[in-house]
Amino acid sequence: MVFDFSKYDFVYNAAAHFAAQDKYPDGLWAELVKPGKAGFDALCWALAEMSMQGELVRRDIGHDKRETLDEDKLRLHLKPRQINEARTIVLNAMTKGLSNDDDNEEIDEVLLENQKKTETG
Repeated sequence: MVFDFSKYDFVYNAAAHFAAQDKYPDGLWAELVKPGKAGFDALCWALAEMSMQGELVRRDIGHDKRETLDEDKLRLHLKPRQINEARTIVLNAMTKGLSNDDDNEEIDEVLLENQKKTETG
């Protein structure tokens, strides 16, 4: 099994932030860059948590339910070649969640979905 990360939305919101602080008091990023199993376990946890938060946000704005990533399945099926992509996803979500660039930006989700459909179809 190879994970298609494009099927998921990854959000680093306050809920993910405080869950990460509880789980990793020294910081999530410090844990993610550790070599070996510790860094890998943190990566799997972060992907699962951020996909769950992304899904909750999607549902809150009216989208239908979708699957989220499961930490145990990630641990079992994530390929070594996907680790860099997964770390990039987590870092980008954290950067976006911690920045204030979009605090005043209103996003029209319906418009974005329609744009995606017209671009691919």
